[in-house]
Amino acid sequence: MVEAMRRWIVRALVVYLLASLAAGVVLGEFALRRGHLAPAGGEARAMAIASEHGGTLEPVRIAAADGIALEGWLFTRGPAARGTVLVAHGSGGSREHATAYAAFLLDAGFDVLTPDARGHGRSGGLASYGVREADDVLRWAAWIRRRSPDRCVYAIGSSMGGAHVLLAEAARPTFCAIVSDAAFATFLDAGLDRVSRQLGLGDAGRWLGRPAAYAGLGYVRVRYGVNLLDADPATAIGHITAPLLLIHGADDQQTPVYHARAMARAQPAAILWVVPGAGHTASWRAEPREYPRRIVAFFGDRR
Repeated sequence: MVEAMRRWIVRALVVYLLASLAAGVVLGEFALRRGHLAPAGGEARAMAIASEHGGTLEPVRIAAADGIALEGWLFTRGPAARGTVLVAHGSGGSREHATAYAAFLLDAGFDVLTPDARGHGRSGGLASYGVREADDVLRWAAWIRRRSPDRCVYAIGSSMGGAHVLLAEAARPTFCAIVSDAAFATFLDAGLDRVSRQLGLGDAGRWLGRPAAYAGLGYVRVRYGVNLLDADPATAIGHITAPLLLIHGADDQQTPVYHARAMARAQPAAILWVVPGAGHTASWRAEPREYPRRIVAFFGDRR
């Protein structure tokens, strides 16, 4: 009886580990290719926003360090602009998801750049959650500075985009001020949070999902040369000296608020605004007036 139970346990463990390896490969591919689910388009709406708020729209394009094409939209007000705000969208999104920011930022006197992250929209490549995008963001910022050398460049990052701008700033000081909304502290923790949520097992799900998570990390590193453990804003933020505003929904189930609190502990100079009742990237919806007001005021104080 005991021997039979031992054999059953061994078989169950083997099946569990094999299933974890298979799940890791699937999760790794999905994570890197998720951006291809986002439709590219919406130019008519973007042009309407630019026109309604006193600006013009210009399609723009640069090359990344590895040669892939990166595309975006530039909303401009002209020579009197107070600076340019780079808006980085979240995973599975595109520049279309950033155009809503252009409305209130144009009204406040800023130009706005809304690029497609690599592997999203019309930009090439595969997503890497900040590992390679950090340099892409720095290249966009350098492009902005060549156009407007005497004005500040600011950044807003939503979810994954928050990781992009934080990792970029840690690599090379660039921005006059940064707003990060619902960013993850580490890619690994964000992945475990999502696996746990899907399994519906709470903290136990985080432990059960670890073999699949590490299998996925290993697969991505071997297959694509990307170490997703380097997508670690919680470590990067300690090296940032630019003014930081961290926004996070108190009821965020996808990327729980502990991510923001961990980054605030790592960088005590950062301002942390936890929005009651807000889910993932839903702080603006929960505070429709206060959200844009705080961002404009935060940037306005750092000119």
